[in-house]
Amino acid sequence: MKKTTLVVVLALVLTFAFVASAHATTGKFYKGGVDYYTWLNPTGSPTPGSAWVASGLSTVGSNTVSPGVHSNYLATTAKCGICHSVHRAAGDGVKLLPTADATCAGCHTGSTAVTAKVITWGTLNMGWRLGDSEASAFAEGGAGPHNDTLYTLWDDGEWDGISVPPAPSYSVDPFARYGCATRRCHATNPHGANSSQYSIFAAKLLFNNSPADDDAEYPDLVVANGNGTYGGDDAVYDALGATDASVQRFADNNAGVITLSGSDILINGALPDANETHALVSGLTCGRPSNPATGEDECHAEASYAIVDKAIKENRNHATLITGNDGSLPAYPNTTQDPINGSNNFFRTDNTGIEAPGFGGNDNRDSKTGHVAGTFAAVPADGSYAPIAGCTSCHDQTDSANTVAGGFTFPHGQTPTGVTNATAADGSTGTMVRSRIWSGWSGAVGAQRTVTTSTSKAYDGQCLKCHRDGAGEGIGLTK
Repeated sequence: MKKTTLVVVLALVLTFAFVASAHATTGKFYKGGVDYYTWLNPTGSPTPGSAWVASGLSTVGSNTVSPGVHSNYLATTAKCGICHSVHRAAGDGVKLLPTADATCAGCHTGSTAVTAKVITWGTLNMGWRLGDSEASAFAEGGAGPHNDTLYTLWDDGEWDGISVPPAPSYSVDPFARYGCATRRCHATNPHGANSSQYSIFAAKLLFNNSPADDDAEYPDLVVANGNGTYGGDDAVYDALGATDASVQRFADNNAGVITLSGSDILINGALPDANETHALVSGLTCGRPSNPATGEDECHAEASYAIVDKAIKENRNHATLITGNDGSLPAYPNTTQDPINGSNNFFRTDNTGIEAPGFGGNDNRDSKTGHVAGTFAAVPADGSYAPIAGCTSCHDQTDSANTVAGGFTFPHGQTPTGVTNATAADGSTGTMVRSRIWSGWSGAVGAQRTVTTSTSKAYDGQCLKCHRDGAGEGIGLTK
């Protein structure tokens, strides 16, 4: 009897010991509590207490000096477990992810909790046809970068506006649209392979193909249109990828301010702070290979680059007689704007339209400057009543459904799906209303913003929202 009792007691002791051990490790997560690691420690926690849950890896190993979970890996960084889990991945998922969707949208459009970086992502009005209003094309928000719609596809000369439109696709093929890679902003490799040599660009998986890479990837376009169909940033930098070429050109134009050191970009000899990094990444990414049909070598050659110091300048293309997407030379302004009579791209500021082997077009550049970005404070004496903090000082539309820093929609969707800081022109909510150039306009600092249309892009409210204080001071009043 005593022997039997001893055996039972030992069995119970071992059972409770095993249960306690299993509960304490919870699948051996990093300090307990959650299925996947996170970059920052989560707020709140399950029992047995907040001190027990600390899954954030931002300060672990070399993560503090190696930005981004999609690149810049070292033996001493701790990033893989933020996206992948050997034992806790979804049973019906792929690649050890918490979701069955292995595209960018699977993590970055709110479908999972694997990342806090969620961007605005609408759907497509597939019923839109040429002749319908532009606004109706954006009725469902639009998908992908810039909230592309069928109107966008037609306006860029990639669909006739009449036939059955291409279905939404996340393909990276030249004429496919709507996905994160299809405007050639982001590279297709989620681990940053072959991405920019500069760490802050690699961290964002920014596109870095060279013209030679493009020719190898799209031989059918070479056969149809010759080498360099997609073009490069500049003939001088053809050997570089798109992002690296932008950085190199920026540094060459601003040798007294910008220096390149290994994988770092230095401003006046110092590493950029958070605002300056945002300005560099956003500003130097705008120039992208664009229209395969006519070979414009950048999406936004006319856009300001990263103005991170008052001495910064850039060489910008000026207007040229480039043809429309259909190859025509329509009169300007072109009020018909259809594929039969031509597009209104006659005065696009990309390049001359005279193609040359090896790059998208001949540059027509003049030295220009742009608005100051970075960490410059407001100077009321000079009529500046709001601090400047990078591109979002002007491109300031917000979306509560967008969890990137500040909740700004820039540089992704222009059609907010959540609560936004800009109302529609009639004063109603700006939710699901497209605001051009990601901005709102108003008469003074702190005044209610109104969404920007193709007309109100020119309104002085784009400037007065920073250059009047709302109390009687500012440009046109006392300055």
